[in-house]
Amino acid sequence: MTLTTKPPVETAPGRSRARRVFWPIAGAAAALGGAAYVRLVDPNLAAGYPPCPMKVATGLDCPGCGGLRCVHSLMEGNIGAALDQNLLAVLILPFVALWIGAVIVRRWRSDQGAPIRSARFLTVQRTATIALIVVIALFTVVRNIPGIGFLPSGLG
Repeated sequence: MTLTTKPPVETAPGRSRARRVFWPIAGAAAALGGAAYVRLVDPNLAAGYPPCPMKVATGLDCPGCGGLRCVHSLMEGNIGAALDQNLLAVLILPFVALWIGAVIVRRWRSDQGAPIRSARFLTVQRTATIALIVVIALFTVVRNIPGIGFLPSGLG
């Protein structure tokens, strides 16, 4: 009786770095392009932007109401006006930028496809997602309470 050993299994090479980071970089470039457009075409003056469907239908501010004017103010360096137009966007945008940067770095460093996510990572991700949904819901409710002058979008 002879024992034979199986040859070592060749692992397929991972995708190239350029392919791994293409979509995150494309998304970041699209976001920066959109911000540049909003900087050039002032949403306070231009009639080319569509109105918010929730604002039109109900008269209430959605979590994104004032977001374009907020981005325009941020691109001009006017943080006070941006905070007045959409406080939540000003608070969340830096975290979005950090997240996109972390995704790009992780994909750049990864040699064998997507990194394995631990149970702790998934728990933190799930908790953060639920917390973000709760914060957005609370922001939407509070910004529509009459008499709070700083949180509404300022749209008529």
